[in-house]
Amino acid sequence: MQIMDDRLDEVARNLRANPIFKSMGAVEAVSVLKAGTTMACGEGEVLFAEGDPCDGFYVVLTGRFGVMGVRDGEPLALAIIGPGECIGEMSLTRATPRSATVRALSNSTVWHLAGSVFETLIAQGDTRATHILQGLQVEICRRFRDELIVGAELAARASAVDEGRLLVESLGWEV
Repeated sequence: MQIMDDRLDEVARNLRANPIFKSMGAVEAVSVLKAGTTMACGEGEVLFAEGDPCDGFYVVLTGRFGVMGVRDGEPLALAIIGPGECIGEMSLTRATPRSATVRALSNSTVWHLAGSVFETLIAQGDTRATHILQGLQVEICRRFRDELIVGAELAARASAVDEGRLLVESLGWEV
């Protein structure tokens, strides 16, 4: 399914709000949209499952998706993804199997750029691929930085708890 021509400019504006596509001009964004397809997903439908081969990446146009992983054999909710956000971009850049399962939480629509199309754009030196790669680099660095900050905050809290425990023990108080 293709995006209707009368909605291309609107969808391109929304796409350019995503950090991965931010550096694209309006004309490039419309042309990237035309290189992909849109897909409707019903509530509860699996977009892709953990371990599936990477077939490209997606941008949520409408609706919401839940990202689920498995840790120690137990399901783990990782994220909720909404309009304007990307899904599956990490597997695209590493050519690795999907690291999580993504399921529609409501009736949703996504735009999909096939991995083969993306690889062709890269091979041709297409500026659209360059913009996407630059945007991916910025987004990956942002996520890494955010994870480092969260990790540092958790470590600081753990350290404060340890210091508090030591203070309580040194005062001979019982907890």
